[in-house]
Amino acid sequence: HTDTAWTKIITGHGTGDRGQEEKEKFLHVGLEALRKGIAQARAGNRIGHISKAIGETIEGAGYGIVKTLVGHGVGKDLHEKPQVPNYATGDIAATPELVEGMTIAVEPIYAQGKGDLVYANTDGWTLATRDGSLSAEFEHTVVITRADPVILTASGV
Repeated sequence: HTDTAWTKIITGHGTGDRGQEEKEKFLHVGLEALRKGIAQARAGNRIGHISKAIGETIEGAGYGIVKTLVGHGVGKDLHEKPQVPNYATGDIAATPELVEGMTIAVEPIYAQGKGDLVYANTDGWTLATRDGSLSAEFEHTVVITRADPVILTASGV
């Protein structure tokens, strides 16, 4: 299994999009959070190192983290342990250690507002932010090594 997600801006035909610059900045922050999180994904570090890097990037830009959705281990099943939160909780040393060969999905999920979600829907899948703010997700599946992590879902791999 692998898991990946990318958020894109879709605009209407010929109408122009007020706020385009803010939306691009919003998406840039998510990409930066993904990059910083993946940079921490190496043997000897802990899940908390990834979580801290992502959380500081998102909250540092003034956005909210969707705390009810997290990254995860990937293996025989798509969603396995350990969970990879997008924010630090407690002592990093108490979080799972990253070991060589482990495969995880790093996936910052965040919102322009608070990040609280509404799960009421008719399709069993669609989620929305409680405050109606824009949300985004970026995700790669990576293999933990002693050197740089290997991104399995990068283009051209």
